[in-house]
Amino acid sequence: MYVDDLLILSHQSKTIIRVLKSIYRLKDDEVGVPKTYLGAQVRQMHLPQDKTVLQWGLSPKQYIENALKNVEGKLAEIGQKLQPRKYANLPMRQGYRPELDYSP
Repeated sequence: MYVDDLLILSHQSKTIIRVLKSIYRLKDDEVGVPKTYLGAQVRQMHLPQDKTVLQWGLSPKQYIENALKNVEGKLAEIGQKLQPRKYANLPMRQGYRPELDYSP
């Protein structure tokens, strides 16, 4: 089996990696703080409700930009252009913060 992405978020990540290395072959030069995972940028950030605690977050911005370039390229192959809409329905209300939503 071959896996090209593995993300470990743990207070004991080095221990977990050591155990995995004892069972599987890992590329040593690629073990480190994550930058991207499955196309999304990974970064640490402070949440507004507690500036003292670092949290991990994923951003789909680069993935979406690459997807749009891909669609634009495919459309260009058939002589079409991407026609952005001036107004679009949003899947969530403006300003919604899902990471702060604790409702059932």
